[in-house]
Amino acid sequence: MRSIDFANHLIPFAAISAPRDLSAISNFLKRRQIKWIYHFTHFTNVESIFEKGILSREEMEANQVIFEPSDRERADGLLGGISVSLSFPNAWMLKRKIETVGNDFVVIQISANALLNKRTIAFPSNASRHEFERMVPANPENFVGARGLNNLFLNENIRQRNKLIPSYPTDVQSEIMVFDSIDTHSLRALHLPKKFSELMLAKINKVASENPDVIVDSPCIHSFFEFANSTGYKPHDGRRWEPDWK
Repeated sequence: MRSIDFANHLIPFAAISAPRDLSAISNFLKRRQIKWIYHFTHFTNVESIFEKGILSREEMEANQVIFEPSDRERADGLLGGISVSLSFPNAWMLKRKIETVGNDFVVIQISANALLNKRTIAFPSNASRHEFERMVPANPENFVGARGLNNLFLNENIRQRNKLIPSYPTDVQSEIMVFDSIDTHSLRALHLPKKFSELMLAKINKVASENPDVIVDSPCIHSFFEFANSTGYKPHDGRRWEPDWK
């Protein structure tokens, strides 16, 4: 795991950006037509999430919340952050996790307004990429607030080549780290894979019965779990972020 010094450098900048950029972030979401953010997790965590909200690993460990980690390595070192994706789940990472530990993940759909008044850091690619260890301390303003969010949509040539709609970030692995809990009232839907265990079904049905306003998409009618043809899963089509993107 990476040194936590990297994370500690980020959080103060995330904290001071929220009040200043609140309206700018709201306008950004409207302009890009971003209504949803997504977070995937092991199905055994869903019941706790709908009781306590989505918490960071750091907060869960501090409060002795039992959970099944989606990423045991956490190479980014950002244990105080919750990883979410704009408009489409991180299909590249989801595919990798399913191949590694099994088809036990669900995708949580969250109102994009949950980003307002939160401490957030926007990474134009996977947060664990080593380039960010140099770039973030040098220019932290490029990763926070509306500017940070806009930087998830760089390189117009690649965007046009892939026919990306306005709400889709350029790199499929771009992610936003949220350094505050995400409240249960922001959770809108649960998306399940086509094949799942009876235990998963029982857990999800229990949550659905206790939260009737939450949509259960089972099996998922979107392409979240269809990696071969998914519009969100294109690891080798030039959408991998590079530091010289403009």
